[in-house]
Amino acid sequence: MDRWTTPEYYKVFRFRNIDGSGHESLVKALEKNTIIVPVDVADYYPDATFHGKDLLGKEVRMSDTNLRIAALTEPVRYDHYNITGKPFTGTYIGTYLSDEQMETVENVAYLELSLRVHEGVDDGFVERLMNDADRIYQVGNIYILDVTPLSKVRTASEIDNDNELRTQFCILFFLLLNIFLGVIGTFWFRTQQRRGEVALRMAMGANRKNIFYRLITEGLLLLSMSALPAVLIAFNIGYTELVDISQMAFTVPRFLIAILLTYLLMAIMIILGVLYPALQSMKVQPAEALRDE
Repeated sequence: MDRWTTPEYYKVFRFRNIDGSGHESLVKALEKNTIIVPVDVADYYPDATFHGKDLLGKEVRMSDTNLRIAALTEPVRYDHYNITGKPFTGTYIGTYLSDEQMETVENVAYLELSLRVHEGVDDGFVERLMNDADRIYQVGNIYILDVTPLSKVRTASEIDNDNELRTQFCILFFLLLNIFLGVIGTFWFRTQQRRGEVALRMAMGANRKNIFYRLITEGLLLLSMSALPAVLIAFNIGYTELVDISQMAFTVPRFLIAILLTYLLMAIMIILGVLYPALQSMKVQPAEALRDE
């Protein structure tokens, strides 16, 4: 995406040069017949001749004009939901915008003026600016109509993604709640039905602690046996891209982390489902439990 700007643009928005020199070097680098691009601008195009830091100083042809890449910035993205290195997610070509070019723009609404205030003076800045707008900041029929903080612009641009994320979290919470109740209920009922077995083991001299660990181990063993085919199915679903991986690539480390967290979550559910009924069963006297059976 072409981004026509003045050099101060990189100072206002705090772009960072990949060489660690900050934004001041970017301000000095952007001039006529030069462009500034992020270091990952060519990563999405595997057939590109140059990638990464090799782009610095190279010339590219755009609109019948040869332009030199004067500087490389760190990767940027438009919002919190996009990833770098892909079109329409923050990759840009920063081109020098001269005063003469601004004068040729027929509709000034296409020109955007952005400014940054010093820390600690933003409170009431907009009100003070608008109070003086008609008296100081009007040139001919061009005047300041309104000033919008970028925080509001960001909120407005991300509201659809925010709503979608909240919806997904609600669905996820609902599913987890159902799984939680189902797993706990199943193992609760299973452990409760084995009161006679627990009493018999205690009557035969088994230690309460060993009985408890045995019940927990049985539950975790069942989880491990069912997890093996589930892992194979989940891996194939991700590998064949049957799920959306546009926001986050399917990688082996990510898959292993997700499997580990899922296993731990299910293990906690099983332990909670076994814990209370097992403790209650071990408090009952063996003779009483056997009589009930």
